[in-house]
Amino acid sequence: MKKRILTILAHGDDLAFGPTGTLVKYARQKVDVHLLIAVEKVDNTQTDGHFGFWEKEEIEKAASIIGISKLHFLDFQTNALSQVMLAKLTREIVLKILKIKPQIIVTLDPAGLSKNLDHLAVAVAVSQAFQKSADQNELNSLEISLKPYPASKLYHFIVPEPIQKRFELEIESMPDEKITAVIDVKPYFQTHLKAMHSQKNPNSEMKRLIAKLKCTQHHFEFFHLAEPAVSRRALKEIDLFENI
Repeated sequence: MKKRILTILAHGDDLAFGPTGTLVKYARQKVDVHLLIAVEKVDNTQTDGHFGFWEKEEIEKAASIIGISKLHFLDFQTNALSQVMLAKLTREIVLKILKIKPQIIVTLDPAGLSKNLDHLAVAVAVSQAFQKSADQNELNSLEISLKPYPASKLYHFIVPEPIQKRFELEIESMPDEKITAVIDVKPYFQTHLKAMHSQKNPNSEMKRLIAKLKCTQHHFEFFHLAEPAVSRRALKEIDLFENI
């Protein structure tokens, strides 16, 4: 089976400080890279952790630069995921998992990085969908007639505390012991920046982030293996597809 990774984010602007370098890396390695965005755009009046308004065409341009094989959207209203029944959001994600059949699923950490309610809703829904998509009884309860599919791993993209302090970002960070995988994204840094420039009218927060990235460089991205859970890992993975 061809290697396939599915990254699930709430908004297009989550690519700004999400696992973009990792996606570029796997796209360059001819991995089938899928990106699922829960909503098509972010309301510019909402500033709680967002890097500005991203039109659908801007998200599509960024996905093209990254090398995304297939871009998917869910039909939910912007800034309203936390108001949607969790079961409904989870069911839609389950359907995508069953159709795409990724070995690796990536989403933001359960704190949602910025504690944005949409981020939190997606993180919880993805965790539930990972389990439910592999269980026939759960699929029956969701009235899904497709056969179950067990993805191999679920990763949370995380920001370690030292990185959070370096960029002076108001986001949730994680202690180093939570890191189970470190991906070298230095060769893809310029592509990451180019994707961020897809936004036509970046707000001050996005401009600030881009400036910080240029000054400090951005050589590594960090992940926590959420499923299957491990009590202790002596060595950190350098490839999300390790042991698959």
